[in-house]
Amino acid sequence: MPKNLHTKPFSFEKVEKPFWADNVAWLNIVHENKVVGSMGVLSKKAALAAHIKNSAVALFEFNIDSLQLHPSRTNVFYPVPEYPMTDRDLSILINANTKWAEIESAIYGSKIDKNLLHGAHFVDEYRGKQVPEGKKSVTLKLVIGSHDKTLTSNEIEICVNQVIKALKTKLEAEVR
Repeated sequence: MPKNLHTKPFSFEKVEKPFWADNVAWLNIVHENKVVGSMGVLSKKAALAAHIKNSAVALFEFNIDSLQLHPSRTNVFYPVPEYPMTDRDLSILINANTKWAEIESAIYGSKIDKNLLHGAHFVDEYRGKQVPEGKKSVTLKLVIGSHDKTLTSNEIEICVNQVIKALKTKLEAEVR
């Protein structure tokens, strides 16, 4: 369960017997040193009080609200965009030693309209005959859109050109 619920693990221990449980066949579910549930066989006394005769009944109770999510888990809601986003691939020639983090920094640290550029993602890197020595070709995907309207092709091109200008200025990149 912890794997599927993305929570910290819990254990099964005998800490405090549930009032309804048999004296021998019961366990508590312990999470972060707290009892969060119990399971076991229903005691004869509890079974008679519930008008259960001639049957063995197993019970399970669990307080799911007491579980804590892993600190690394992110539960962030992003609404579906009301207006369409556009993906635009861009291939650039860049110094062979340039790292992706430097490319991201050049893009996000520039004066590009952050309301239009919603992401720049690494797609591919190529080094081969068609690429000059000391260079590499990097393909990235730009996600462009507006929360206020559908962008025109001209507005999209302006955003792409801002990215190209930032890469040329900061990293001496060339469009491939």
